[in-house]
Amino acid sequence: MSHKPGLSLVIVLGVAGFFSALVFICALSDFGALGYFLPGALFGAAVSLCLWFYGVVRTLWKLLVITGASSVTFPASALIDFYLEYLSPCPLHTVGTPFSHASNAALFAGGTLGAFLLLATLFLILDAGQSVTKTMLRTLCWSLIGGALAVIGWNLGPWLGAALWSLQYDLNLTSPNDRLEYAVLQGRTGGDSLLVVWQTGMGFVVGIALMVGNSVKELRLLGLRHCRRGKGFTREKFVESFRSIGIPDEIPATVFDYYTSSGIWKNFPLSADDAYSQILGGDPDDIEEDAHDLVERLQMHFLPKYVLQKYGDKPLVTLRDMVLWLDWVRQHQPASS
Repeated sequence: MSHKPGLSLVIVLGVAGFFSALVFICALSDFGALGYFLPGALFGAAVSLCLWFYGVVRTLWKLLVITGASSVTFPASALIDFYLEYLSPCPLHTVGTPFSHASNAALFAGGTLGAFLLLATLFLILDAGQSVTKTMLRTLCWSLIGGALAVIGWNLGPWLGAALWSLQYDLNLTSPNDRLEYAVLQGRTGGDSLLVVWQTGMGFVVGIALMVGNSVKELRLLGLRHCRRGKGFTREKFVESFRSIGIPDEIPATVFDYYTSSGIWKNFPLSADDAYSQILGGDPDDIEEDAHDLVERLQMHFLPKYVLQKYGDKPLVTLRDMVLWLDWVRQHQPASS
């Protein structure tokens, strides 16, 4: 089971976004074409590290996917911004004005697209088993904040961007002949300011979105807990539902205790037919980890893959499926020497 996102994660993600942008601006901005992917890659790596540290995402391939998706946010945003400014049927850029005079509409579209790519990847990974349509609508709503952050960040260029340029200049990270006026006209101050504001803000957005999503889940479970109160959803009822098919009480009892021992599920009135995706989270990796933990709690040996393949491709959709699978594992334990 995944851990609960809290306020400390929100703060840490925001700080991680700020420092990942600062590291790129001060140390890694001169990498040619690769530089388009580095800001997002650094941000994605920082977000992934935070999610791993807090136990929200624990699988390596998921962390790499989040980092990879983040790495394309900046070039994707830049491309849509450039298209709307200069190549669309109705270009938004005013002829004769410097590059620093970017259109707010183009900035908003670019910032929204970048946020959508990052959040869609994150939500699809964390909300496995949920409706894709609902996940996309949720993503779109949060992504609009990314658009606003892009507009705010760019327009803070004359102040925040100028301060960032001064920091680079003091650290001898600019050419000796560079001047603040050149950086402003070329849009560099706007770009640096946008990066810091967007990545810092999106760090907070990721954390808040996860915390809000968890709160919504808690409210839904609270309502379900209230509806089931006094209706026989007890540990004894759960265990009894498997006696007629000869499953030892120890297995369903262990499953019930495992899922009702902590967090928002503590003392929850579970049913054998409760689906993981509706009650406990449908992430296949989490379910697999739960299966390993339950096998250990039952003091059984986890079977080799070639033996487990004999069980077939039956997915563990409900708690009943988990109990039946554990009983099958019990029946196929190696003989004691």
